[in-house]
Amino acid sequence: MRKLLTYFSVWLVLPLIIFQVRAQAVTVRSANDLYRTVVPVASAGAKARDQAFTQALYVVLARLSSQTSADLQALASELPPPSTLVKDYSYLGGGDQHYRLRVRFDASAVSGLARALGLSIWPGPRPPVLAIISVNGQLLGRAAAAALKSAGAARGLQFVLPRSVTPNPSALIHGDPQALDTLAKDYRTGLALIGTVQSGQAIWTLVIGGQVVTWQGQGVTATDMIQAGAMQAANQLLQRFAATPGAGAVGVTGSLWVSGLQSAVDYVRLMSLLRSDPRILSVQPQQAQANGLQLSLGLDAPLTVITDDLAASGHLVIAPTHLGSELALHWVR
Repeated sequence: MRKLLTYFSVWLVLPLIIFQVRAQAVTVRSANDLYRTVVPVASAGAKARDQAFTQALYVVLARLSSQTSADLQALASELPPPSTLVKDYSYLGGGDQHYRLRVRFDASAVSGLARALGLSIWPGPRPPVLAIISVNGQLLGRAAAAALKSAGAARGLQFVLPRSVTPNPSALIHGDPQALDTLAKDYRTGLALIGTVQSGQAIWTLVIGGQVVTWQGQGVTATDMIQAGAMQAANQLLQRFAATPGAGAVGVTGSLWVSGLQSAVDYVRLMSLLRSDPRILSVQPQQAQANGLQLSLGLDAPLTVITDDLAASGHLVIAPTHLGSELALHWVR
């Protein structure tokens, strides 16, 4: 315990800017894709560019939330000029012919817009989803996974296929701690989509940090059923993790216990992860004991939502509640 406390003491006296830089580095690589898109543009003129900005904003908001493009277009009169939300853009094409526009929106500005509109969003960084899918008794291969990955990309999700080490699907469904640890350590996620597609029928189970959601589907082709399963999984995750920024939780604090920290490196990674979530407004270590740390969090969303999201990140799993803390997590990598 003394060694771990020494680690914490050393890091606590370092300037917070170190943690902020580390957190931003993680966020830039993981979350910015949610705010970036490519849309058609008629010309390089200002009018065509503004129209493309509007279309790009609809795409990004639909990806962040559970709203459809039609829902968002109904809010057109309430939107600010999309150009005021753009962080940078560039044309794709050659010479004087510009056919596409790459647009990246400012994450903080979009979050402020979501708050103003009352939109629930899942801001990211979002963990990947391990897809363990069998089609007619054969594990889905990379060549046949295009429909799965394209459906995920449209909703801001990355589906990954099993590698050499694959958690047992049945164990994942039943919340086996060892299987969840394998999922977290080898795939950096707490999310898994388990599916069986055969004879026009599909059975799906979505694992979310040890909890499960199940449903059935049917279709003419395996591709149709896989695409539908991926879209349903995306909808389930957005409904689970999307929250309206600042919806009645500003100024609320939560007490969280995190166990399994073995070194200062684990501590830095944990702090970077916490500070990369815009819904966590502040992080204050309270006390350390053995390999655990109690934190006081300033929140912009309910603590239960935050811990569910952290459990899905692949770094942490839900743990038994620790004395003096509202909720507890265990660090696994």
